[in-house]
Amino acid sequence: MMFKKQIVIDPVKANLVNRIAANSRLVGNLEFDGGVLLHGCIKGETATIKSGPLVIPSGGVALGNIIVYGDCYVFGCVGDPASPESEVRLEVHGTIHVADGAKTYGVLACRNLATYAGCEVNSKVVTIHDNAPSTGATE
Repeated sequence: MMFKKQIVIDPVKANLVNRIAANSRLVGNLEFDGGVLLHGCIKGETATIKSGPLVIPSGGVALGNIIVYGDCYVFGCVGDPASPESEVRLEVHGTIHVADGAKTYGVLACRNLATYAGCEVNSKVVTIHDNAPSTGATE
């Protein structure tokens, strides 16, 4: 018998204080203090998430250049298969968890990458080393 590993996120402990609702779209230079629950879409020229995780549920989409000082949990989609790799970069100074049913495109830069059965990683993966400053640039 095979058991699926479950990802459990406590919104209070995770400091998820910002929510982008389904069918909402934020575009531009964005900065969040605390974690973000992304049911809608963000497209950051530069989107920075300080002191909390980015959680992308099924149906949520992250596009552009996004920097997360924490972990990222992907149940939805990072990037767009129709966009060039250079247009999507998710930089996470922690662990990116890509769950069953999630899809990623573009560049994933992170300290650690955790993938789960059933996910699709169609991305270039770049390792961020400890104490590395955020560059926001593709290597």
